[in-house]
Amino acid sequence: MSDQRDYSTVVEAATYDETGRITGVVKQGIGFTEDALARGERLLLGDAGWDPVGFKTTRYVDLSSGDPMIQDRPVLAQTFDRPTLPVRQEATLENVPACRVTFVGPVSGTHDHPGGDLEVGFTVSGDYLISFEAFPNLPCTHQLTVTP
Repeated sequence: MSDQRDYSTVVEAATYDETGRITGVVKQGIGFTEDALARGERLLLGDAGWDPVGFKTTRYVDLSSGDPMIQDRPVLAQTFDRPTLPVRQEATLENVPACRVTFVGPVSGTHDHPGGDLEVGFTVSGDYLISFEAFPNLPCTHQLTVTP
């Protein structure tokens, strides 16, 4: 600790991991935050948009430039080329970043998608919810109806 630092003025800082995912917030004297930064801890002053009930946020720390910045997580705007399809045919979601895909319906499971166009098809008819999170994008869910 330094006698030169201000330990009484309270600030909010986001804690984050090596990917930029915000893992929490601290509200403490700015001097304590400066001490933590000097120790190499990942903290960034600013409003993290932290939900203390759900323990989450819709923001992240953008590490793509030289200066980390708190940003809103983008929304994946893509939609499947068709929301209804017959069994043994596929619907396509274009340009999806690498992510884990979870599908829930008459058949459920997960799939690690390497990135690129995501093609989804089923051999059992029914309604399916397809969910994925390609960080830093917000998680999203799409519904597909597979007909006999």
